[in-house]
Amino acid sequence: MSADNSGTISTEAMARLKENSPAARRKALIAREPSAITYESVDGVALITINRPPGNWLNMGALEMLHDAWIRLNESDDRCAVITGTGNEAFVSGLQPADDGMTINYLYEQTLALYRGMPGGAVKLKKPLIGAAAGTVFGGGVSLCMVTDILVAAENTIFTYPEAKYSVGAGMIAKLPSRIPHKVAMELMLVGDPMSVRRAYEVGFVNEIVPVGQQVEAAMRYARRIADNGPIVVSWFKTLADSLMPEGPFEKTGQLLGQLQDLLDSDDICEMLDALGSGRKPQYKGK
Repeated sequence: MSADNSGTISTEAMARLKENSPAARRKALIAREPSAITYESVDGVALITINRPPGNWLNMGALEMLHDAWIRLNESDDRCAVITGTGNEAFVSGLQPADDGMTINYLYEQTLALYRGMPGGAVKLKKPLIGAAAGTVFGGGVSLCMVTDILVAAENTIFTYPEAKYSVGAGMIAKLPSRIPHKVAMELMLVGDPMSVRRAYEVGFVNEIVPVGQQVEAAMRYARRIADNGPIVVSWFKTLADSLMPEGPFEKTGQLLGQLQDLLDSDDICEMLDALGSGRKPQYKGK
């Protein structure tokens, strides 16, 4: 029996339950690789970098740190953000393959993490996001580029969305037909072949093509100009523009999963689990 005399969970029991909670697991992943995502404020601009070279793969820890970065951006004095990847060979190479082989459970956990880590999912951005891509943009990297407001790409950038080839999907890419011409989007989604940066520019997916190595500075030039403008109007324009985009499964699922995670992280969940194991009535605190 882990409850104290008042019938509520003891401090020690609460600590034990929290050690095995989803929140604790996410913290452990971040502690394992604390520099996987970096956040630097530069003159009112947040420079967010996926720092997992050489491929800049996304794993659960990196996605959780991206989730935290979007919250930090919304709450900070930074007026906009640039998202990029370390180096010039890959913006994002996709989801990190499992060390011990791919399983259904692994794919399921990674998909949930994607909805937490992608802006516009569990966290709705209030400020503009500018992408600076180079090299490989694969799978979830295409989704991340898709939800940027402005995208700069180096001359060596290649966009590939291969989910149809692997018979697996997270559903985030469903917004693509609202961002570029429908038939071009369907080709990228259904065929799964690479798209050159030149083609992406021609169909309006990329704002500017720059020499390799200059993508971050070019994106920062956009960001600095935005940061010099009236922040209330900039935020309002972004909100208005986002409201015109059809809300698909990505947004709806992301919002729901964000709320579910808040529930699973609560003390009340720990109280419920202990009460069930102790055969007592739970004493909820709403925390």
